[in-house]
Amino acid sequence: LTGTILRGADLSDKDLTGTILRGADLTDAVLPNAYLSGKDFKNTIFNGVDLSGKDLSETDFESASFKNTNLKNANLSGAKFLEVNLTNIKNKRLAGANLFNTSIPYSNLSGVNLDGAFLGSNNFQYTNLSGLDFTVISEKSMNGSTFEGADLSDANFEGIKFINKNDLGQVITYKVVLKGKAYLSDKSLHELSIELLKLGSYSSLVVRKQVIGNDLALEIIRYNHFGKANLQNVNFSNADLTFSFFIDADLINANLSNADLVNTFLINANLTGAILTGADLENALLNNAILNCVGHPICIS
Repeated sequence: LTGTILRGADLSDKDLTGTILRGADLTDAVLPNAYLSGKDFKNTIFNGVDLSGKDLSETDFESASFKNTNLKNANLSGAKFLEVNLTNIKNKRLAGANLFNTSIPYSNLSGVNLDGAFLGSNNFQYTNLSGLDFTVISEKSMNGSTFEGADLSDANFEGIKFINKNDLGQVITYKVVLKGKAYLSDKSLHELSIELLKLGSYSSLVVRKQVIGNDLALEIIRYNHFGKANLQNVNFSNADLTFSFFIDADLINANLSNADLVNTFLINANLTGAILTGADLENALLNNAILNCVGHPICIS
């Protein structure tokens, strides 16, 4: 049914297993509660469709249209939204949606309500996230996400935990085993982090390696990548940004008061006018950073 016009069709009792609806016009259609995960919905039109609470996990929505579409409480984990405008979804709400491991690059989410949404391991590369209030997300926690090149101007991350720590405040690491790749053991930890990126593992920093037979066991930290992002006027106050990457980021007038910036990478970052009162910058890398900030000994008055 590729490209088929199904405006207003009632498909609620249809078994869509194996059905291809790529590029179809589903405006105001009624879809079933099942059979929607893992689908190819590239260029499909969902205008006016109620997708609330439906399982849309692992589905490809590249260039799809969602005008007045209800996505409240939808399971969008592992879904892909390349070049999608989500600002015109119903009531501009993604409230309660499962967005874990969801990829939304080169898209527009500006002003969308994320109340109760579950985030983590996201790809927001070069997406418009300006003005978003992330303080309302589930558990006020998200880690392992890339915001490279994203527009996060005026976004609110106050008190958000960007990294997982145990009860002792120690950063939690994760194990990854590269089967049959012991031959990569000569590579540096940085090079191995790049290898993981090539395999689709965003924001993984390798901190230890061990050869086990023909396999290579890696210990990684799931960090957040804000490289080249527009972070003007962003609110990071009281946020835990340990190990975050801010290389080439624009942090003009950002609020970083009382933020945990331990082991962060602020190379070439612009901190002009940024508030760093009470921030912890232990072991932070500040090479070539513009430090015309206020409230901290590193700032150049």
